[in-house]
Amino acid sequence: MLPWYIAQGLTVFMISLASNAVYFFAGYVLHQSVQVRLGMSASAGLVYCVAALFGGRLVDRFGQRHVGSIAAFACLLVFIFGSAAVFFQSMPALFLFLPLLNLCVGPLWPAVESAITRCPGTMRLSLRMTLYNLNWSIMGFIAACIAGAMAQWLSWPVVFLVAAAISLLVWIILRMISSPQSAVNSPPAAALPRQREEDGRGRVNSIRAQKLLHIAWLSNMLAFVAANTVTPFMPSITLALGVKSYALATALASIASLACVGGFLVMTFWTGWHYRIRWTMIPFAVLAVGAVSMLFSQSIMMFICSQILYGFAVAMLYSGSIYYSMHLGAGSAAKAGIHEALIGVGAALGPGLVAGAGAPNAVAPKGLALLVVLCIGGGVMSYWTWQTCNLRATDHRLS
Repeated sequence: MLPWYIAQGLTVFMISLASNAVYFFAGYVLHQSVQVRLGMSASAGLVYCVAALFGGRLVDRFGQRHVGSIAAFACLLVFIFGSAAVFFQSMPALFLFLPLLNLCVGPLWPAVESAITRCPGTMRLSLRMTLYNLNWSIMGFIAACIAGAMAQWLSWPVVFLVAAAISLLVWIILRMISSPQSAVNSPPAAALPRQREEDGRGRVNSIRAQKLLHIAWLSNMLAFVAANTVTPFMPSITLALGVKSYALATALASIASLACVGGFLVMTFWTGWHYRIRWTMIPFAVLAVGAVSMLFSQSIMMFICSQILYGFAVAMLYSGSIYYSMHLGAGSAAKAGIHEALIGVGAALGPGLVAGAGAPNAVAPKGLALLVVLCIGGGVMSYWTWQTCNLRATDHRLS
């Protein structure tokens, strides 16, 4: 199982490194508008949605190692392309880079998530997902924090070449070190029981539990509506706050990732959120406040505080979605693919809708547009929550 965790951490690092470099290079060096950067994010999200959805099915058919190693090698080629795009300062090539990268990593994440769930061992599923989330958030924070420093000290093209070297290492790990496919493909037996640790009120295959899974999927999709809208804004926010250094700008913008680490730690030591609907709704409200206030930050302190709220909320919503997907789906890569595909829907929907609000660099209308999208999504979640609460009595009868 350890090689899969190593592969996951390295994959998060290389993707976060390159993604942060793309937006800050486009904003700080090429002086592209927020609208253009939002368009980059939306196009990448659309590709990711399709790639993850079909990638999950491919993983269930051909195996985690096979699909994962092909995807990792494809990432290597895309990172080399990205390095060339930055070196020649080609905005069309840079725009194409993110969709190409998402096309490659779309199948990679369902492979990693399913493999970590299904690898033989005595570790409980909740602990496996905890380690997965902490690995994801810590490596993402480190990459986001140092991306600007690497660009400032080494150059922007080198950042992408470092990502390419890491993708080669991931390919080697998946091809030569990770668990044999026969072991990874074995159904989760004693090591991964479908525990009734959740709430003692009903079975994990109850109607209420399935409804909660759908609520968690929607909340996570909305979290990435916010995340993929906010991320392209980061260069503009730091510039507006007077930060001229790449290194300092990316370090400041990485505080949300650090808050995610804290959020995942809370979710690790406190499992009271399992199958509790209110712990999906409350973080969503915090997410909306943190994301929108971040766009309207008037000081560095306001920017930091908004990121902390937003980062904690993203961690809680993501934890619920991946936990329920793997717990109720018994480690199915197809379920992981749906979880990741909905992230892609959010990544395309949020920036796509917000980009058209106001002038190319107008922050206020775009911030309001994000708030409207989140409020509409929150209304749907509230309705589903009301339906789910009414199913509690039904679950008692089914038990």
